[in-house]
Amino acid sequence: MARYASDLTLGLDVVAGAGGLDARGWKLDLPAPRNDRPDTLRVAVMLESDVCVEQDDELTVQLAATVAALGDLGVALDYDARPAIDLEKSHHNYMMLLRSATGSEYPVDAYEVQKEHAARWAAGDRDYRALAGSGITMSHWQWAQHHRQREDDRLAWDAFFDDYDLLLCPTAASAAYPHDHTGERADRTIPINGGQQPTTDQLFWAGLSCGVYLPGTVAPAGLTASGVPCGLQIVAGHLRDRESIAFAAFMERELGGFQVPPGYG
Repeated sequence: MARYASDLTLGLDVVAGAGGLDARGWKLDLPAPRNDRPDTLRVAVMLESDVCVEQDDELTVQLAATVAALGDLGVALDYDARPAIDLEKSHHNYMMLLRSATGSEYPVDAYEVQKEHAARWAAGDRDYRALAGSGITMSHWQWAQHHRQREDDRLAWDAFFDDYDLLLCPTAASAAYPHDHTGERADRTIPINGGQQPTTDQLFWAGLSCGVYLPGTVAPAGLTASGVPCGLQIVAGHLRDRESIAFAAFMERELGGFQVPPGYG
């Protein structure tokens, strides 16, 4: 959305808030950042997870170096802090709710195809299409169960952010990769550690934050050993979007912001 944190702040001010019928009765008032000194921040770090099937080593190395540099600047880092939730269960919940939302406007014939995939999921198949079909065709009662779990997870995250200001984590399982628009998304792959992995495995780190409505700013975190740009996700507590962006601005000032990768100057 933006190359610089200041642009992101401007964009947030323009688009955030009530619209349509709601605009006549309420307005959004996002709080200002609580801390403006890095040595007062309590920052949790999670650079890898077993729930993410495989993550590119070059990405992990570069993100670890960036986080270590933040520690050298006085940021208090905790590599062991985690919210009191089951991350695997939470990710599955996110995928079900995501596919339910994205499939809500399917035409009848496409919906019937998804019911066939859902039947495979019920029979024990665990491929992406089966999961998506299960999410798209679930009943409202089933949706309510998943929504309830999401609300429970949100409360656990809120308790976590009572003790920590931010969580630093990847935004995807790899750095930037070549665009591929062939076929359907479920069939596409991305290069990970010399092999190929499904593009859908990238969704874990995105769902970690947006699956529970948490703000996450992706700040430039340098280039991998292969010269590919990567980003560090800065997750903040509910409605603390400005804290997340403020930390991205701090990284930009102290570590350097966006770098044009080789060949794109």
